[in-house]
Amino acid sequence: MAAKTSPGPQATLTDAEARSFMLWHLGLRCDAPRDVAALLAQRRCIQLDPLDRIGNSADLWAAARMTGTRRGDTYDALLPGGCFEHMFKVRCLLPPAFLPHYRARMRETGWFGYGRMCERPDEAQLAEVMAEVRERGPSLQSELGDRGMAVKRYDHPWARKATVNMICVDLLEARGDLVVVERTGKGKRYDLAERAFPDLELDAAVEPWARFVVRERAHAAGFLPMNAGPWWTLAKDVRVQVRTDAALRRDVTEVRLGKRRYLAPTAALDRWRSDPAGLDERDDGRMRVLSPLDPLLWDRDLVRHLWDFDYVWEVYKPAAKRRWGYYVCPLLHRGRLVGRFEAHREARSATDGEEGWRVVVDQVWPEQGFEQAAFDACVARLEASQ
Repeated sequence: MAAKTSPGPQATLTDAEARSFMLWHLGLRCDAPRDVAALLAQRRCIQLDPLDRIGNSADLWAAARMTGTRRGDTYDALLPGGCFEHMFKVRCLLPPAFLPHYRARMRETGWFGYGRMCERPDEAQLAEVMAEVRERGPSLQSELGDRGMAVKRYDHPWARKATVNMICVDLLEARGDLVVVERTGKGKRYDLAERAFPDLELDAAVEPWARFVVRERAHAAGFLPMNAGPWWTLAKDVRVQVRTDAALRRDVTEVRLGKRRYLAPTAALDRWRSDPAGLDERDDGRMRVLSPLDPLLWDRDLVRHLWDFDYVWEVYKPAAKRRWGYYVCPLLHRGRLVGRFEAHREARSATDGEEGWRVVVDQVWPEQGFEQAAFDACVARLEASQ
């Protein structure tokens, strides 16, 4: 029996070349210009998380790629109108240009994540919420007229507190009818997509979802794993299809690293090969704090293989089961993962002689290549960003 072959282009990279490409492609070697919207368009997504110990995940993502950013800058720069939120790997900020693709896909599939716990609102209820936001303007969910509790399908902590408004807003956002235009201390403020993006052809014809997903997620990841994982959210069927469908492989190149196969963006690989900065490992020399959700860390097996660095984000583990700590961030320096640290932010006291915040380092776990002076400078930059 003839051996099965993979369709489309393939490439062989050494581990050193793979590390070089990842760092170059993900923008983790030299600072980018101070333009968060342009950086999002280049990198494709910013993964979100509500926790904020030394900066939320979006701010840490930006700070690793440009100096001088401050806490809150990412949302300030992108909202309103510079991004929308949706499921990419998990919940992410995405470029506006992606929204027509998501609207088309959601209308095709009717995806709705809470259908097993609560009854789905009918179209009349959804239209009511849309009409109210159209009349009121940008609104918090809590500001909408009371429509009562959602009907539970089974007893679950989330379902017990779910309201009709909550599910309507979630569903309308998933469909691309509503978008987040502001994040406040009381929650997210939503508006009609057509008002938030007046110059965007929201219902324009788009390319097939499968090709869009394969290309854009490979670009965002650098190396997109072909095995199952959260990087295939809303595209599980595509993951199976891409193994045999040459049409889906036109924009990507298969690369084998260790025992696993990955899809890399062909255009980026070609640019990296022709760019001396991509080949000679030039680096600006500053130590970077990586968000636990940075794309470099998405595939823990790949991180372990390329950098010999075992990273697990333990924030959701019980304290007794943690090996490292609660909110531990890796440290990237000169192309190597040289350690990890845990820190928190606290207000300066009157005895400090100045206002603002200071960053308190709780613990550092250095590894080979760790330099104390570079770490001290890194913490100083982090403190200035608070």
